[in-house]
Amino acid sequence: MGWVLTTLLLLSPAVCAASPGAPAQHLGRGESAGPTREWAAAVPQATSGQASEKEVLPSRDLQLPPVIVQNIDPVSFDLLDARADVPDVKKVIRNEDPHSKFVIKQHVGASIGYDNSLMHGGVGFYVTVAEWGRWNFGIPSLGAGWTRYPTYDRTEGLITLKNQPTIFVSIASVHYRVSYVQSLGMNWYLNLEQIYDLRYNMTGSQFGISLSNK
Repeated sequence: MGWVLTTLLLLSPAVCAASPGAPAQHLGRGESAGPTREWAAAVPQATSGQASEKEVLPSRDLQLPPVIVQNIDPVSFDLLDARADVPDVKKVIRNEDPHSKFVIKQHVGASIGYDNSLMHGGVGFYVTVAEWGRWNFGIPSLGAGWTRYPTYDRTEGLITLKNQPTIFVSIASVHYRVSYVQSLGMNWYLNLEQIYDLRYNMTGSQFGISLSNK
């Protein structure tokens, strides 16, 4: 109600006449500005009375924990799998080192050859001891195989070719690393070797492939 009284007082002719911007009015004999002063004195009393009617609400402290920890499992919002950043030791093969290194590798492979119009082949276990880039150099090792050598048939008096088992000695071998086979978890090599046939005391050469876990 205070603002209503204030508005009425401002709009009344007496207040307008007393305002600084209003034109001056001369009071005649017997006239006084008493009512104007009474209204002006009543406005602060009305507004102060209304303000005293408002009650002040009591305050209270909020008892809240300083930190709220929820039992939520960690969640990753990365689009890429973190395991893809972990390098596979088997796939990381460094070839930038030009110097030879002494690395022992074990190979299992098969090879075949053709010498002096004779076919021969076999499987063997190879050991390489030095590596230079992709080239690996082996030491003498043993292998089992077959060979097609001429034999003399006494009953018929003829010389025929027959497949016969034999033992090979890989005198020297060189293995070239080609690539890594993901399904086998091994590297595969192309190998060239010089062999010696223990059964027929003959030498030859063979070409084949081998597998190694290094």
